Amino acid sequence: VHPEFSLWPGEVPVQKLTAWCGALVVTVVSAAGLRAADTAYFFGKSTSDPYAKVVVECGPIKQHKKTKTLMKTLAPEWGEALEFGVRSDHDPVVTVEVYDYDMASADDFLGRVVLTLPVGPGEQQLDLVGDKASGHIKLAVEWRPVGPAAP
Repeated sequence: VHPEFSLWPGEVPVQKLTAWCGALVVTVVSAAGLRAADTAYFFGKSTSDPYAKVVVECGPIKQHKKTKTLMKTLAPEWGEALEFGVRSDHDPVVTVEVYDYDMASADDFLGRVVLTLPVGPGEQQLDLVGDKASGHIKLAVEWRPVGPAAP
């Protein structure tokens, strides 16, 4: 660890502060086989309006971001890269929850995955778990270290 490197001027050097310092990029690629949470009336087809909420937790610090909502699909193709600044002694835990957007009521839970870093390179297809969950989600997680002493 390089003793003079710190992320912000005047702060404790990285060697005394953190094992993780950089950007964590979670790319929410797609999902398939999602539960239809919106009931079709008359001749329509039941579907969902899914979005993914990504939470990165490092010890007591939590950061939240979400994808756009895609209307009327059970196989959304988001292709969205969400970037989180990470500076912690704790290994980051990434939770991705998929919800069905509802305008007039609470959004419906469709499933979740939890990843503890580090994870393998490239896209990973993971089964969604939780009450009434079905289907899977494709994610890619990339770690972009900051400075010469990155892990």
